[in-house]
Amino acid sequence: MECALSVTCQPIGSIHHPAACGDLVLSEPGAATNACDRAPRLSVAVCTYNRYDVLPDAIDSLLKQDCEPGFLDIIVIDNSPDQVAAGTFSKRYGSEPRIRYILEPVPGLSNARNLAASLARADLIAFIDDDAIAAPDWAARIVQAFETAGKRAAVVGGRVLPRWVSLRPTWLNDDLLKYLTIVDWGGRCRELPAHQWLAGCNVAFDKKALAAVGGFSPALGRVGSGLSLLSNDETDVMHKIRATGRVLLYCPDALVEHVIDPARLTHNWFRRRAAWQAVSEFIKDPERTSAYAPAAAEHMRLLLRNGRRKNPMGFFGRVEDPNEFKHDVALIYDLMVATLAGGAEVDPASGLGTVAGLKVRGIGTMRLAAQKSPRFRRMLHLAVRAREALSRRPWRSVYGS
Repeated sequence: MECALSVTCQPIGSIHHPAACGDLVLSEPGAATNACDRAPRLSVAVCTYNRYDVLPDAIDSLLKQDCEPGFLDIIVIDNSPDQVAAGTFSKRYGSEPRIRYILEPVPGLSNARNLAASLARADLIAFIDDDAIAAPDWAARIVQAFETAGKRAAVVGGRVLPRWVSLRPTWLNDDLLKYLTIVDWGGRCRELPAHQWLAGCNVAFDKKALAAVGGFSPALGRVGSGLSLLSNDETDVMHKIRATGRVLLYCPDALVEHVIDPARLTHNWFRRRAAWQAVSEFIKDPERTSAYAPAAAEHMRLLLRNGRRKNPMGFFGRVEDPNEFKHDVALIYDLMVATLAGGAEVDPASGLGTVAGLKVRGIGTMRLAAQKSPRFRRMLHLAVRAREALSRRPWRSVYGS
């Protein structure tokens, strides 16, 4: 019986660099080379923009990785608008041979990531955010997952847990933690199902697989300051890689903590984040997002008809109940999707009596019901997972089980 890939990792002590710096390695009879000249096992890129308050902690976590000399190649791409200040900051790492600090005046996260990939000395390129802190065995876990899975694996991503530097708001529902780039799917190292995702602050790629799909799209991802929250650059490239037949792995042991900026813990930021998520998904896949737009519009019509909303559509009051706020964020997303597709008519003249119209009504009704009832939402998620598992084309595991 064929099944999806499952990875059983060995104790981390089994991961080593072929030789530590200072050892001599015979590449052919009579030839001796220093191990420091050999290619590293993993290149790690930190792309940054005016985050000098948190960047040193991210870099420090990489310098403290529990791996042998020569294992890691660290690249910092500084996109900050004041390149003179960036150059001044970079001098603190001038004597650190493990770091290449690159000043890149052209803004954009996708551009910075593509530049890092082009400079990577290893066959594997990993990315963490400038406000992320890697666990001491993170790099070794990433490499171990690739090596255990074999050539079919093209992407490995790990768990991302929050590091709160201020109190978590009482109105912040667990379902909204995804907007803070928190990922914790549980379980063991395994092939990533289609309904789950990996975070760009803790993900690594086979460099050739990344290059084969054209790298990160400059049409997606953050550019400049936090006014634009455009995203989906990493999910877009992972979708393209998966379409080539390669495998994405989730490795929960490859852990980073994401430092939660207190400035993001506001109602306004989460509403903005949901709106920009809709824009990002429309840019990434306009046909699929437009296909969902009628259901999003029906969701809004149902809210208007049942009188649940106290405020006119598009206006939001300050709420402290986490479930109510989650509903507001979901409504922002649907409102933006419907608007990008031309808006929602209060009483559409035709179409809702057709088979397609009934489907739209059904999806809109289920979306509303899922927001009202956590139990119904869990049942709906289980149904979606079951459908995905049954419809996925099986392939033979490289482990034979």
